[in-house]
Amino acid sequence: MNLPTTVRRSRRLSTRTLPVAAVVSSAFANAAVTYAIGKRAQAVARLRGSPIAGIPDAVRAFTGLDERRLLTWSVAAAKDAVARIMRLAKRS
Repeated sequence: MNLPTTVRRSRRLSTRTLPVAAVVSSAFANAAVTYAIGKRAQAVARLRGSPIAGIPDAVRAFTGLDERRLLTWSVAAAKDAVARIMRLAKRS
């Protein structure tokens, strides 16, 4: 088998498998997102009988975000941005 034959066969194979690969990867992503949403819903359902004080925990369970960590990260990022701007301003 010579090289041009191998190249043609490889191209033919890739043109047939690439559309299937796209469908498979999309289906996998959809399944993963559905699973994650289901897990979040289960976490919220477990907190259903909690008092009003438990609402922040329910929101954290549903969104997957901890606002305390988000605030810490945001403050650190803002401080870093201001420090960089100040360093650039001193260079000018």
